[in-house]
Amino acid sequence: MDIKVNNLKKAYEALKEACSNCSLDYIEIYKRGCKLLPKNKKGNKIYIKKENRGKFTKAAKQAGQSVQEYARNILSNPNATPLQKKRANFARNAKAWSK
Repeated sequence: MDIKVNNLKKAYEALKEACSNCSLDYIEIYKRGCKLLPKNKKGNKIYIKKENRGKFTKAAKQAGQSVQEYARNILSNPNATPLQKKRANFARNAKAWSK
């Protein structure tokens, strides 16, 4: 077991050294102009723009349903727009975060 731990430590140090000399221009995600999301003050990585906050909840209330009921209906509706489906899927995933 100690041999595996020592090998892992050596591999980690070698990788750390190799990456410290690397420029971000060589990383594919940066070549395409993408940015990594920084953590906010609470440590979460998800950021929702202020103008988009609450839009799905508002639509659910207008339909007279809970957010989860509305999400279920949107995901099963073939005529729903891709944006609606994206928001519905986000709502379903976000439900599990509070547990």
